[in-house]
Amino acid sequence: MIDDQQATTRLVRVMAGLSLAAASVLAAVLLQGCASARGRDDPAHPYGDGWRTGWVMEVRTGGEFTEPVSADCRAADPDAARHRYALMRYSRARHWRHVIVAIDDAEDVAVGARYWFRPSSCDGLAAPQRQE
Repeated sequence: MIDDQQATTRLVRVMAGLSLAAASVLAAVLLQGCASARGRDDPAHPYGDGWRTGWVMEVRTGGEFTEPVSADCRAADPDAARHRYALMRYSRARHWRHVIVAIDDAEDVAVGARYWFRPSSCDGLAAPQRQE
C-alpha cells in the first residue's frame, strides 16, 4: 500500500522529469533557431565569400598608422606612405578586430560610417552598408 508521502514523492519525480524533458526540447529548438538564423546577409556581399561590415575608425595616409592590427593592406602597396587608408573595426567570433584597408584618394569616407569590406583581401571598401 502507498501512503501519501510516497505518492507525493513519486508525483514530484515525474513532474521534475517532464519539466527537464520539456526544457531540453525547448533549448534544442532555440539553439537550432540561432544556428540556422542568418544575420543581415546582403546578396551582393555574402558572408560566405568573406564579406564583413565594419566601422571606419580613422582615415589617414599609410605612413601615419602605428597601431597593431589584425591585417594590414599597406604591405601590398609599394607607395603606401602616399595613399589613404582606413582603420576598420569589425567583429569576428565575438572579438573586435582592427584592419587597415586601402581607400581611393577621391572617395569621401566618413569616420563612424559602416562599410562592407573583406578583411582577408586588400580590395578596399565596398559600398556603405544600408541602415535598416
